[in-house]
Amino acid sequence: MNKHIVFAICGCLFFINGFSQTAIIEELLNEIEQNNTELKGYHSFIESQQLENKSTNNLPDLQHTFDYYP
Repeated sequence: MNKHIVFAICGCLFFINGFSQTAIIEELLNEIEQNNTELKGYHSFIESQQLENKSTNNLPDLQHTFDYYP
């Protein structure tokens, strides 16, 4: 009887422990992401590169030259 109670308590503890660690790890990673200056800098660098790609003219040069050789 005591074995059943101990196994039930251990099972409940492992079950609760599995859910609690995932929430703590996710919260910890979110805090690290928000407070890390290198990640913020890299994110702003990527945004600036994307804006630069949108703003530049990616079309080929449409001026054609014609040379006449007799």
